[in-house]
Amino acid sequence: MSWYTKDGCDGASARSRITLVDWDATYPNKYRKILLVEATGTAAAPNFQDVKIHAGGVSWYGDYLYVADTGHGMRVFDMRKILKTDTGGTAGQIGRQSDGTTYYAHNYAYVLPQVGTITAATTSGTPLAWSTISLDRVSKSIVMTEYTCSSGCTDYPNRAPRAVRFPFASGATTFAASTTASQALQLPWYKLNGVASHNGRWWFNSSGSKQLYYWTPADGAHTYAWVGGGESISYWEDDANPDLLWSLQETVGHRNVFAVTQATYGA
Repeated sequence: MSWYTKDGCDGASARSRITLVDWDATYPNKYRKILLVEATGTAAAPNFQDVKIHAGGVSWYGDYLYVADTGHGMRVFDMRKILKTDTGGTAGQIGRQSDGTTYYAHNYAYVLPQVGTITAATTSGTPLAWSTISLDRVSKSIVMTEYTCSSGCTDYPNRAPRAVRFPFASGATTFAASTTASQALQLPWYKLNGVASHNGRWWFNSSGSKQLYYWTPADGAHTYAWVGGGESISYWEDDANPDLLWSLQETVGHRNVFAVTQATYGA
């Protein structure tokens, strides 16, 4: 899962991180927080700095982690390149130190450097707001949707949101140099924080309305009750057990990761 830190309660994004959970039934679950960074400096004197984005969602496919970058597209990280850093120094220190060998990362023990960026453009000229993303393992694509308002918002677009599917390159876990979306939807719902797609089905959740929406071209739309503060959704297919929708909440005191059985939820 992804997090972002603000510079003060109403300030700009100051840093981003992910949390990895080692989920294994043979011992208690363990987790590690890893700071996201982007490279600076030179080959002779490599350095890094914070990734200052609203990290609205992540998808991990093959070796690569894709992180939603709201106003631009996605940042790309290689999970084979996690770096060990020195946990000393102060909470404000990051990057290469004057001795040339010590690297701090706000006291984090590990950093994950950015290896690429993905930007998007539309023929309509209205930029996409990359509020959340999800991996569709069946069609080998990433789907995204936008957090928008019907009216009255100052920090978010006031228009109908869109959901768009971007396919990976054939046989790869990365995108081609230039990729055209393979599907696009205009949606009737607002304040969407989560999206998932599987075998032509779509799920959306609205944190503002506390609703989970289900849509297929054949069956149309259905609406179910959902949690407050709901964030990204991930569809997990299981050969032996019911397929699950994973999600999480972001509000203080209610930061839970949970799953529901998608086939029977809301029945």
